[in-house]
Amino acid sequence: KNSKMWLLVAAFLACFASSANGQNQTMHEMSFDDGNFNVSWTHNRSTEELEFEVNANAIGYVAFGFTFTPEDMQNYSIVVGGTNGSGQNYFNSYHTSGLGKLTLDADPQIYILDSAEEQNGTTTLRFRRPLETNDSKDIQFNETTRVFLVWAYHKYSDADNVVTYHTNRNYTEQAMQVVFPPVEMTSTPPAVMTRERPNPESSAVQVVVSAFTLSVLAISALMF
Repeated sequence: KNSKMWLLVAAFLACFASSANGQNQTMHEMSFDDGNFNVSWTHNRSTEELEFEVNANAIGYVAFGFTFTPEDMQNYSIVVGGTNGSGQNYFNSYHTSGLGKLTLDADPQIYILDSAEEQNGTTTLRFRRPLETNDSKDIQFNETTRVFLVWAYHKYSDADNVVTYHTNRNYTEQAMQVVFPPVEMTSTPPAVMTRERPNPESSAVQVVVSAFTLSVLAISALMF
């Protein structure tokens, strides 16, 4: 009987951990260029990192970043990545000082590439960066930061050696919030200009709550 009780306690703790993880991240999503460029991101509160996934209908390079001054590529903080013709991934972060003027970041470890893939004519990058960095040229993120999201891609050319002029590019019409306050289970998630994708773990949270209730009842029955 005691062994069964401890198994139920372990199940309860696992359910609690899953529930906490569900509150830890909220996913946001935006789409540009008639759906040809898409970005989603989460704020991982346990690591204080922003985790991004971007994809473009292209087999060339994909670029994404932030700025306070969107005109003429002034002071952009961007990443450029993809998969070249040999199947090798490339990924670099840059600062800009004007049209076509890219300078490699002094610290290449601020942005970390988790994966890059090219499949069925679509290139997808998954990467992350800390909210705050030691680079004075980087944008430091908190809940009050408002930035323009900038994006670009080349339909065919890679940028593993040289970043050629993009075939498509743009930026958001308004400066926008990227980091949001924690979302309580009973509150409405904040909007991100267009729409916010529901937390993919929201349905799992309901199951967790049910499992939590059943675990408590089962433990009570065993104890008494």
